Amino acid sequence: MWFHHHRKDRGRVAPAIRSALLFALGACGDDLAPELGCPVAIAPISAKGPFLPVDPACLGAMRFAAKHSPTLTPSQEMMDRYWERWARANEAEPAFPENGGPQRYRGNPSAIHTTNPLVIAALTPVAMTPDDEPTARRIPVTGDTAFDAIMLDLVVPEIAGAGVDHSTGGMIFSLRTGAIFNQELLHTRLLETSSRLPDSLPNPYQPDGIWRWEGLEPGEGTDEATALIDMQIGWGDCFVTCSGLRNLRAVVPPIGAATVYDLGGDPLPPNITLSPNTVPNVPD
Repeated sequence: MWFHHHRKDRGRVAPAIRSALLFALGACGDDLAPELGCPVAIAPISAKGPFLPVDPACLGAMRFAAKHSPTLTPSQEMMDRYWERWARANEAEPAFPENGGPQRYRGNPSAIHTTNPLVIAALTPVAMTPDDEPTARRIPVTGDTAFDAIMLDLVVPEIAGAGVDHSTGGMIFSLRTGAIFNQELLHTRLLETSSRLPDSLPNPYQPDGIWRWEGLEPGEGTDEATALIDMQIGWGDCFVTCSGLRNLRAVVPPIGAATVYDLGGDPLPPNITLSPNTVPNVPD
């Protein structure tokens, strides 16, 4: 079931202090990291393992920040801004999905389709090395200057597997990274190297979200702007088709409590209730 009520207390540390602490404690393990917010860089567990932040509730902020980032990987300053607003939206309405986000920006690992002979020659031996328990493998230099520059701009890029792309005669490589990235920007840059990310269309039957900064063009926002976050909560088997969807909007000012609005949708099932502070039926 997509929706859940599980929540935990999260330490609130000022963004600048939090970034400094993350840097200072980076070599000390993950035991303290959950209290420090939402770090950008999170090392992969292994080539087979999932991409998981130290606090799963970071995922919503991560996905939105990655979508809006002007660089492949969001800066820690940008992540702090998104996480701080996201956390206040969760505090105002516990039903607000902690691990939600825009559907197009949820994949890690992600597949790279390529017909570039330099890339194929360099990556195939790495990806296809026999190993019963494959470990994370760094991407070697391919000799394609543009492709190698892209990999340098990602955090701990690794190839976890490879296969034949029968539609093009090229190869498909499974790419893992140690930080979430702007998928659209990565796709645009890969096109210069005869490579691309796979097409990915949103599923209209799964929860989705949109983040805007009031009065600003789409982007990383500012500390002085108000965040407008539209999210859906869903119930049933949302990995295929939700039984129902409900639309919420969080308005998160620079300072103070967030306000969440119930924008309507399917009737809520008995096991899902909204906060009494959530405002019903407010039009755009």
